[in-house]
Amino acid sequence: MDLLDQIYSNPWYMRNNITPSQPEDDSFLTARLSIIQERLRQAHRSFDFALIATALSFGISLVGDPVN
Repeated sequence: MDLLDQIYSNPWYMRNNITPSQPEDDSFLTARLSIIQERLRQAHRSFDFALIATALSFGISLVGDPVN
């Protein structure tokens, strides 16, 4: 299932009956999908970084401050 199928099968999308205001050509739709994919990639990376930072902070709190 590609990204467009996932968007169109989303219950929120279907419940609100969203329709484009004007027909979109393939190049515009491709550009929008690539932007969406990039934003999802960035969000995924940010989440991974936050999870690593949280785990590192938790580990330091268990061990304590090694300097003192």
